[in-house]
Amino acid sequence: MKKFYTLLAAIGAVASLQAQQLPNAGFEDDWTSLSPYTGGTTTSVGTTPTSWTIANVAGVNLFASSWLGTTTVGEKTDGYESTSAVLLKNSPNSMVKTQTVPGYITLGTTWNTANLSGAEKDGGSFGGIALAYRPDAMLFDYKRTLAENSNEQASVVAYLWTGSTSQANVPVNIGQTPTTITMVNRDRNILDMETSKGGEITKSEDFTLVSKINYAIQGTQDTWTSLEIPFEYFSDKTPEKINVIFGAGNYFSTEPEQGNELTIDNVKLLYYSRLASLSVNGSSVENFATDKYDYELALDMPESADEIEAETIGQSKTATTDITLDPVKKLAVITVANAQGEDADGETQHVYTLHFNGASAISDLSSDAARTSARYYNLQGLSVNADALVPGQTYIKVYGGTATKFVAL
Repeated sequence: MKKFYTLLAAIGAVASLQAQQLPNAGFEDDWTSLSPYTGGTTTSVGTTPTSWTIANVAGVNLFASSWLGTTTVGEKTDGYESTSAVLLKNSPNSMVKTQTVPGYITLGTTWNTANLSGAEKDGGSFGGIALAYRPDAMLFDYKRTLAENSNEQASVVAYLWTGSTSQANVPVNIGQTPTTITMVNRDRNILDMETSKGGEITKSEDFTLVSKINYAIQGTQDTWTSLEIPFEYFSDKTPEKINVIFGAGNYFSTEPEQGNELTIDNVKLLYYSRLASLSVNGSSVENFATDKYDYELALDMPESADEIEAETIGQSKTATTDITLDPVKKLAVITVANAQGEDADGETQHVYTLHFNGASAISDLSSDAARTSARYYNLQGLSVNADALVPGQTYIKVYGGTATKFVAL
């Protein structure tokens, strides 16, 4: 937990919000002509949303201006309460229908390779964009369609890193002797996964995989639904770059299943500003929930804010807490803020309030004389309605500024 007693100025937090988010996250910006990467001469195949690259395939360039097997695997479609989203589909090759081209989209550069018979296949994404922040999770809206008799997963892959990787002799087009390049920041190299194509892998001295998501979406989803996936963190470093990939099928498989679709909209990085746990004098607050912000406790108010422990959620550890005590009102106010960005509800801070009533300084009584205007609590500090008191059990009554303990009759 990070505990500070002065919050960052709100204007500074608001001014930086755009920098912590992905570009064109709702895919509403212009869609532009796409020229798939081949390591050389290329051609235009379909369109892609600005800042993202759909994995359309150029095919094989047999003659100067003749491309065979060009295939489109993504297109613009209606979004969730918007006019634009990305529809990805594992599609048959336009020339050889028995061959399937995987549908995916990335913030990096897409590439693919094969020989003229369609064997020796490989592909993926390399590169990404700059991002020097530590998001806790990624949130997006999606729909999913599966082809008949298919149970293939769809894929969500994201990773943040520092430094760079490179791999020699990676083939990047289709042909009898594909062109090879030294590929910088290949997905599999960053994620420390095996590669079937390519030569020696090198990593810079400052290379670190900071965090990642590698999530499988199972089954179908006919209507728009939101999915929130947390990042897994491996380092305390501040990352330099991020890449995000959505796939209609199993992204790391070379055998995609034809006809499977994934539609994506409203991709958002989340920066949590809520609590995972809350305790007073070493005892956990009963009935605590991360999205419950008001508590009434039958306890003495602590003399110092240090007696309140507030642990923030998320692995990025970028949220801060400000704890303020009000002895007159017997309140503790815990403000959790994250200057890096917005939580799932669009807020950058959340406030928890603890109401104390001095219930630990009480004496035992055998009965309750009046139940009409008092407030009642069980010994765990939870509020109880007067008509729900159970005979024989011990409760605390707060009335007229005084707390007393009694056994209900």
